[in-house]
Amino acid sequence: MQRWQKVSTVPRQQEQKSTGIDSSIFCAIIAPEQLPLPKLLWMPGSSACKTLWFALEPHLMRNPKIRTQTYGSSYGIDSQRSSSPVWRIATLFPNQGAWSEQEYLALDTNRRVEFDNGFVEVHDLPTDQHQAIISYFIVVLRALAKQIGGVERAAGLRLRLWDQKYREPDIVFLRDRNSSLRHENYWDGADLAIEIVSASLEDRERDLVAKRIDYAQAGIEEYWIVDPAEETVTVLSLTGDVYSEHGFFGRGDVVTSSLLPELALPVSEILDAD
Repeated sequence: MQRWQKVSTVPRQQEQKSTGIDSSIFCAIIAPEQLPLPKLLWMPGSSACKTLWFALEPHLMRNPKIRTQTYGSSYGIDSQRSSSPVWRIATLFPNQGAWSEQEYLALDTNRRVEFDNGFVEVHDLPTDQHQAIISYFIVVLRALAKQIGGVERAAGLRLRLWDQKYREPDIVFLRDRNSSLRHENYWDGADLAIEIVSASLEDRERDLVAKRIDYAQAGIEEYWIVDPAEETVTVLSLTGDVYSEHGFFGRGDVVTSSLLPELALPVSEILDAD
């Protein structure tokens, strides 16, 4: 269950006078331990969140001015057109920790959502640079796939690592397009996974640490980590059940691969993709 903090323990007197409601209650709703509300909207089934909302809903409906300030201008919900916030749709989904693989696979969204033992992880939308680098790799790997009979896919395809564990890498590649690992709704593995590291500390930890462990455990032969902030590309090769560093490349270097020796990609070309 989410634990909620207040932004301020002292209510703003003007709002309290005009509404009769302690404004710090609103702060409690919009600030769950550094997690902004827009991200919470994509975490279906938070029982604490639902309980707080249902307790306050009558007050918010009687005070549309405060509601607009809190939910409308900041979060894109028009209180004049709707008597309830959009995120009540979340009550239609399972609670965190209670999702099944079938429910996760049936989830239809344009957001990147990963799955770990009953929990869904919803990630921020990629930046323009992030997408440009993905497009660069797709062009390169598609040409290689035609040469060797492989297949590449970009973000949005789910990769099943093992029971109850799914990731959505930025790029996945199989050397054999007829591989039994390919399924319509997900792949059961890949020969190569590529991640472009996003800026947040959470994303960096996920790509640099967590996914390095996950992909090795799943038997993915090679894992590339493209880090635009550090302007580096790390190529990791599987040795047993752990990765060893095949190469650490910066600007001026050319990325090579032990898995795909046909590849020789200048780091600058990757980072400056447009």
